[in-house]
Amino acid sequence: NDTEIAFSMKAAAGKELLILHFALSNPTDQDIEVHTDSDNFKVRLALNGNDRLRGDVTFLDNDLMNYSGILTAFSSVDSVLVFEIPEGEEVSSMDLLVIVDGNEEKYNLM
Repeated sequence: NDTEIAFSMKAAAGKELLILHFALSNPTDQDIEVHTDSDNFKVRLALNGNDRLRGDVTFLDNDLMNYSGILTAFSSVDSVLVFEIPEGEEVSSMDLLVIVDGNEEKYNLM
């Protein structure tokens, strides 16, 4: 309509989208400003212990790669990371790799 803009995402040929949802939360009793900037860190997904997939930067308001907003006290919002994986890939394990200044942190997701 005249007040809303919508877009869709498609994976490249032979790929499909894997969208990981995270609850971005503020467990404090104060509002906090949250700002992530994909220029300051990198995200990779180690899929099935092998592939290191790069996270796609999107135009989604809740893209964790470039999120900006105020989290009110004790609130939570849905945020996402988007990856392209081979079409039909059976997912048996996932590790999220966050790289900041050459230092890598690994988080087992599955």
